[in-house]
Amino acid sequence: MKEDIHFGIALIINTVLVGLIINYVWTSDSDKSVFVFIIFYPMLTLLNAIIWIMMRIGRDPRYPIYKWTTVALIVAFIPMVILVGLY
Repeated sequence: MKEDIHFGIALIINTVLVGLIINYVWTSDSDKSVFVFIIFYPMLTLLNAIIWIMMRIGRDPRYPIYKWTTVALIVAFIPMVILVGLY
């Protein structure tokens, strides 16, 4: 039960951050705004991966939560680039 709540919170936070990045790219009038996505999305993925590795080293039983959020962000990267590219 506790892991489900933690997993939900992690997914909501990551979804909101990705949404904010995409919203910024779409609403700014700069041609360079796509680079904001190309920089910040991998940084978010890297942050999740670092949390996952640190929790795994620390033997926290909730480390699979960040493993799956990292995998989800990696898998969603190409569709997100296409989505941002439609701008």
